[in-house]
Amino acid sequence: MKKPNLIIYVHGWNSHAKARKAELLISELKDNNNYEVLSVTLKSHPREAIKQLTEIIELEKKSRKVYLIGSSLGGYYAVYLAESLDLKVAMVNPAVWAYKIFENDRGENLNPNTNEKYVIDQEWID
Repeated sequence: MKKPNLIIYVHGWNSHAKARKAELLISELKDNNNYEVLSVTLKSHPREAIKQLTEIIELEKKSRKVYLIGSSLGGYYAVYLAESLDLKVAMVNPAVWAYKIFENDRGENLNPNTNEKYVIDQEWID
């Protein structure tokens, strides 16, 4: 049975669903009857990550309240999603100027947690 409230943990850049903060949040609320925590490994490209999260949120909002907790780049994404989808959000050390970080890391990159290779280009930064 689904709990009435879902908190989606949105991880940061080059992280993954089993990030330490996600695991701590999941552990802390595992016995809570009102809140469930979901953490998913996001696609690397920002547009794909936003699409992925939007699909999950829209599905879950049909049956329960959804909240976001975002860390670092996940905080940047969470603010966008909260504004777009009328959600409440909490942020942990959010990235404020993510595009500046991406600008410094143009070219081929590797997520050390998932071993996914990806390329940061101008479209990514935009």
